[in-house]
Amino acid sequence: MHRVTNLSAMVQPNRSPARVRLEHSLIDVASTTARDEKAIAVLADACQSGRTTPARLLENLGDRPRLKRKRLLVEVLEDVAEGVCSVLEHRYLTRVERPHGLPHAKRQRRVRPGRSAAYRDVEYLGLGCVVELDGRLGHEERLDQWNDMDRDIDSVVGGDITMRLGWRHVLDPCRTAIAVGRLLAARGWTGQLGPCSKRCPVHEKGDLPAPRPGRTPLFTRPDGLSA
Repeated sequence: MHRVTNLSAMVQPNRSPARVRLEHSLIDVASTTARDEKAIAVLADACQSGRTTPARLLENLGDRPRLKRKRLLVEVLEDVAEGVCSVLEHRYLTRVERPHGLPHAKRQRRVRPGRSAAYRDVEYLGLGCVVELDGRLGHEERLDQWNDMDRDIDSVVGGDITMRLGWRHVLDPCRTAIAVGRLLAARGWTGQLGPCSKRCPVHEKGDLPAPRPGRTPLFTRPDGLSA
């Protein structure tokens, strides 16, 4: 048995039997799940599929002042409104890009470089650099992999460079930030990286440390050279 107040505002009166509105249910699930990643996935998936919008979910949150984990959910929805569409993209934004002072990127920008339209996960406008985040969910089929390669080829032909990252890279955010920073610097970025913590390998002045001898490189180019 679950007791609530103001039930009439939560249900859809035109449905029979009456049922709770989608936004209210999504917020309930996201606020009670044990893991932050699950909460992000619930909200991002619902918005990406078009069943609701970040604005409607934020409005629902505004009516629930005592909700558990409300601050986290507001931050997640603000990022989803900006274009973040998955847990992996949210982690890249909040653990790689922002804490290390990388430039603010455009997310989910619609482009038409080839025969069909595509959406770029992360694009650093003006620098010709695209970051595609592949969480290996929905990318398992060979056809999907070929489509990813086609988009990368289209980007190169158009003068852009694509860096494709997965969970391994985002779970090592400092090294990934260094790699992205080096790529952006090579493309004309004049900013500086900053350390995310006292233990971050990025120097306080924004210097990029040289790779440590004997350590496996984070990225390997097709010609076999480390990047």
